[in-house]
Amino acid sequence: MGNEKDIKLGIDIGSVTIGIALIEENKLLATYYEFHNGDIKNTLIELLRCLNISKAKVGFTGRATRVLSDFKTIDDVIATIEGIKWTIKENPSYILMIGGESFLLIELDENGTYRSHEINTDCASGTGIFLEQQAARLGLSIQQLAEMAGEYKGVAPLIATRCAVFAKSDLIHRQQEGYSVESIAAGLCDGVARSIVDTIIKGRELENKLYIVGGVTLNKRVISVLEELLNCEITVVSKAEIIPAIGAAILAEELINIDTLNSRISISSDNKNIPLNPPLVLKLSQYPNFDKDIRWLNGDVEITMYESLQPGMTYDVYLGLDIGSTSTKLVLTHNDKVLFGLYTYTRSAPVKATQKLFKSVAQLEKKFNINFNWIGVGTTGSGRQIIGKLINADLIINEITAHAKAAVKLDPKVDTIIEIGGQDSKFIRLQNGAIVQSIMNYICAAGTGSFIEEQAKKLNISLNEYAERAMEKRGPVISDRCTVYMERDISTLLSEGWKKEELLASVLHSIRDNYLIRVVGQAKIGDNIYFQGATAKNKALVAAFEVALQKPIKVSRFCHLTGAYGVCLLLKEKNIKKNKFYWIIFCFL
Repeated sequence: MGNEKDIKLGIDIGSVTIGIALIEENKLLATYYEFHNGDIKNTLIELLRCLNISKAKVGFTGRATRVLSDFKTIDDVIATIEGIKWTIKENPSYILMIGGESFLLIELDENGTYRSHEINTDCASGTGIFLEQQAARLGLSIQQLAEMAGEYKGVAPLIATRCAVFAKSDLIHRQQEGYSVESIAAGLCDGVARSIVDTIIKGRELENKLYIVGGVTLNKRVISVLEELLNCEITVVSKAEIIPAIGAAILAEELINIDTLNSRISISSDNKNIPLNPPLVLKLSQYPNFDKDIRWLNGDVEITMYESLQPGMTYDVYLGLDIGSTSTKLVLTHNDKVLFGLYTYTRSAPVKATQKLFKSVAQLEKKFNINFNWIGVGTTGSGRQIIGKLINADLIINEITAHAKAAVKLDPKVDTIIEIGGQDSKFIRLQNGAIVQSIMNYICAAGTGSFIEEQAKKLNISLNEYAERAMEKRGPVISDRCTVYMERDISTLLSEGWKKEELLASVLHSIRDNYLIRVVGQAKIGDNIYFQGATAKNKALVAAFEVALQKPIKVSRFCHLTGAYGVCLLLKEKNIKKNKFYWIIFCFL
């Protein structure tokens, strides 16, 4: 390696990734590109350890560089322009930058001098984060989504991608209509490309070649659709995801010793004037100890036993299925008792998810040397119709009725049910065991379990440890308007040095507020409140409701299974004795 004074290091800290470029004279020595999952400081330190240099002129750029309290930063538009000029060795006229939280069109004059740029609005549609969010809903990584979409050759279904809310709704509908995950992935990428064109190009004709840079260029499907939609020559620049880092390296001026660079990377913590939420604590509510239940995994099916099974017995059972957009649940009851419950992720394939549960039931028969005599079988949830018809169910019932029936069985005095599912939320008011009011929220993901899961992944925290890490934490107040604004708030707070535990708490307060404002609204909340759905297993979320309502929140040990349990109770109530259930046939379709 030559004179270290000639070595330049560019570091681009984006909202979701870090890009690094190392340049000596006119040669690109090395590049790195890594998702930081909110842990900017440690991810950057690890990347710097990969560099085999002792000194370099260092330049920083990117939307998240405000985390660095000890360095001057370079404007990301300027860094992008310089990075492209250096890479293509000519002056571009148009540059389209598609990043994690923004995309922008930069226009330059014939001399390569900046003329103007146009950036997207606060909406995340068309950005990398939008694709990442939708990929997570399909149970995919952003890389897997891109690969599936790029390989798909058929006609993709239309997905509304102008907003994360509408996209979520369309995903559910396309899944229920039987579209494959590959086709839906392609439809998402097609929609993102259209959103970019509609938002930033706005019908204008680009007279010269358009150069495209940014992390989303790694998605070949998005780029191919852009080529179809735009009436101009398009070139994806080499090392497109690293271009801002290359520009930062070109413009770098401060000579820094790499050994001391790590010690200078400190997180800014100036902005601590944001209002704080109250700590998440349970004082009024009794919360079940789920660890006492006998539970194990059979593949990706969680099995929870609630009663001992006697070898050689034949059990007359009702079977309830709750096929949700996020998870599929199965409950078997015998003599008014829940024998066991099964839980698995739907992953956009309700038929396959149901088959997994049925096969697990068959394996349980063999494991315990028992037999099940099917008295009645029913379905509920968003996939109740398609699965109900396939298995020839005796009863197909809506979620409101199923959840209410289970709650009343658990406590005849219940007057309020909070139910937060994977992709929708419900509020139910009861009087003397009868439903007097029900409200469902289908359109906003900001108050649902899927958003909790997405933010846990973003913060690199498992769902199993979420509640423990958020309990007793306060956390800054963030938006409750929608997933887009919540995520932007969280990204900003991460960059300002707030702890992950504090932000985990903030997410729960925000989800609670979204539910109370947009689902409950002016409806009356009673005094005997049951929290149902798998999200009720998050103790810290239950605490968020108790803190706000200042009332006890009851949670059943069956909270994640109450829809399926309610179906079993309704089957018995209707006195169904003989069923036409397609058991073995469906199990092995």
